[in-house]
Amino acid sequence: MGYLFPFPRAVKRSQDFGANPGWGPNPPGGHNGDDWAVPVGTPVRAAGDGEVVFAGQFDDTYADNFGWNLMYGGLMVVLNMNGATAPYFEYGHNSELRVKTGQRVKRGQIIALSGNTDGGTNVSTGPHCHVGCLPFNFNLNTNTYGRVNPRLFMTDYWEDEANGSASLGPAGDIKETTTDPQETEVSDAVDRIIAEIRNIAAPGESGKRNAGPLYDLVQNVETINAALLPGEAGVRHAGAVYAALAALDPAQIAAAVTAAVPAETAKQVAALLGGK
Repeated sequence: MGYLFPFPRAVKRSQDFGANPGWGPNPPGGHNGDDWAVPVGTPVRAAGDGEVVFAGQFDDTYADNFGWNLMYGGLMVVLNMNGATAPYFEYGHNSELRVKTGQRVKRGQIIALSGNTDGGTNVSTGPHCHVGCLPFNFNLNTNTYGRVNPRLFMTDYWEDEANGSASLGPAGDIKETTTDPQETEVSDAVDRIIAEIRNIAAPGESGKRNAGPLYDLVQNVETINAALLPGEAGVRHAGAVYAALAALDPAQIAAAVTAAVPAETAKQVAALLGGK
């Protein structure tokens, strides 16, 4: 079982994750969430059981704010889903908040009403809800400020559950009804498999857990890749290996080859490297 989309299946997205790189407030990697085109006052539902990390409007001191959020998001709710490796979800531009920081929420609970708020920055071009997603071990120093596509985690619709295995009680509370035990068992097994896959590549955290067995391998691959990459203006410096190779003089290489290999072979290599 995945996490819930905030709106019914019929609601369309107006800007997808990764779209329009560098446009307006979008980072170099593109839009760092999904925008859902909904009228002001549309109920926004929680993706799953969890805790409200933040409910309100961020200020402009981004370094002190969770996820480096700013006032651009207007009235926001940030949820941390239950589980050691569960993601965070951000819901922005709301007109009214129905939860408070530190509050526990249930899957499908109405946490806000959508809107068009943006902290007075005028970045919002019309009524919508911005939904962002941070993985549990997020790194804000990426070209999407650590965000990943919410649809990697959001796969389910509340309407399917409300018509089947759950129903709404007063004030948006959830009343669970019976479900097929076999269906629940399969769903739980899938959740455990996904959690285990995430765990084996997870970094260590002092006093909590050791790094997963694949974490060091992933880090080594990233380190090698970074060393080999060329520079890109405004994005990164050239990797150490790339920079060292770029600094070499082809004529010097040709001369060294000439001294080290048979004359005919050296001549061929020297010609390729631009030597005399």
